Amino acid sequence: MKFLSLLQTLLCLTSCTASPTKLPRATASTISSQCTNIRFQGQYGIGWLVGDCLTGSGTERITSGTYLWNKIGNIDGTLAWGSDAYGDTCYECKFLNGGLSLSLNCQCKPHTGTWNNSTLILEEHIAVYSGHILSDLGGPPTVPTIPSPYPFPSDSRYSWGGNSTCAGPYAYWCDGKRFNESCSGGDASSGPLPYCYRTNIINIPVDISAMTLSGGGAWELTAYEDEACTKKIAVLGKEDMDKCRIFSEDWSVKARAVRTRPLFNGDPN
Repeated sequence: MKFLSLLQTLLCLTSCTASPTKLPRATASTISSQCTNIRFQGQYGIGWLVGDCLTGSGTERITSGTYLWNKIGNIDGTLAWGSDAYGDTCYECKFLNGGLSLSLNCQCKPHTGTWNNSTLILEEHIAVYSGHILSDLGGPPTVPTIPSPYPFPSDSRYSWGGNSTCAGPYAYWCDGKRFNESCSGGDASSGPLPYCYRTNIINIPVDISAMTLSGGGAWELTAYEDEACTKKIAVLGKEDMDKCRIFSEDWSVKARAVRTRPLFNGDPN
């Protein structure tokens, strides 16, 4: 019996594995209960929802936010999820914090008639996870394991573009011919581009053989050789900003589409 017990022990040492330690899982909490200094930031002053939110570690807070501009639209005078650019046809927007939930209130233009007073409960699709304000519109959010070392920018605008030469933020990409379709050109945004975005100038598709990423805050841009974003050719991050990246020595490799995400504590969706 002792021999059998010893044999079982030896076998277990070679084949048995301990159960993995289950890490605590971030749970969704309301913005109104976790965040202070809730405010708009960027994109005409109403692009981002930003707050100083509890991380779950005592009284520690981080500044985080989610981009409302690509999540909320104006449907015939009513604020609605799943559309975008609500700020184009809504004004006098403000947050309403009733203590239990946070809402967005705007005066919105319908197809016909006078402006409509519309309110949308933001916490239907936005919550706080370990200090990070994240949306679930694109599916369950991926919660960062640690906060970003980069500060949340007061101006989140950034731009990218170039061809044989690269320019600085919001500059002319092609010797003063920014809107010439023969140039590779540039583009700009204030929020993330989680989908595959075709490089263009005023809706004219362009291919870019050398690129720079410039602007406020820390951003990451992934460039793709195809419009379906399956052939990744380069990733430009904080250390690459304001530097020209040539994709190939003979200039034959060109970016046809990009995706971007914030490297600060911003919702990537």
